[in-house]
Amino acid sequence: MLGGVGGGWKVLLASVGSGRVHVAARSVGMAQGCLEMSTAYARERIAFGRPIGRFQHVQAMLAEMAVSTESSRMLVWKAADELDRDPD
Repeated sequence: MLGGVGGGWKVLLASVGSGRVHVAARSVGMAQGCLEMSTAYARERIAFGRPIGRFQHVQAMLAEMAVSTESSRMLVWKAADELDRDPD
């Protein structure tokens, strides 16, 4: 038994909060991996005689991916920091 009678709800809420941050952190890691794979592909794939990474639209898509990934990473850091400061 965890805690006293009726105390299970607090235990559940504490684990759910940290679990959400953990899932978000894993998702950011996967997004980072996708960005790295996409960047490598853009350097290797040749179209019209040059790597597709030289095309402006491909560069814009990669830049948007990078910004989204980094902003997500910062949001996870903020959520983890807030959870550390006040776990309730």
